Amino acid sequence: MSYGSIQPRLFRLSLMQTGLLVVITGCALAAAFALRYGLVEPRDLTIQCDAGGQTFACLVRRVTVGIFLWYGFGLVALGAAVLGLIRPSFLLLAVAGLAGAFGLVLYNTTMAAAALSLLPLMFARPRPTPDFAPE
Repeated sequence: MSYGSIQPRLFRLSLMQTGLLVVITGCALAAAFALRYGLVEPRDLTIQCDAGGQTFACLVRRVTVGIFLWYGFGLVALGAAVLGLIRPSFLLLAVAGLAGAFGLVLYNTTMAAAALSLLPLMFARPRPTPDFAPE
């Protein structure tokens, strides 16, 4: 039985946003694999950097290891996913997907997987309404 209530329009992505999201997530996965297998795990580079190497590769390796030791990728992904549940937007979806891809590859799997599993729930939320209307 219908009471004439208006159903809210749900959050959806355009075709261009969907394609952009696929490209962003794919590039994030490629970059995360390159960081993991090119800078974090190689034994020779680890020995060189631990011995006090001052190359750019050692700097990137130290920053990357520092971020994933403090669960940075997982926290950013989870924060963006939770904010996206509150007020869905393409930007939050892209940030959560990007950080989640890095987190899955770079040892923050628990929080990144939780964040990525929350992303489909964004599409069950109503589309946000603008806070102001132009006159």
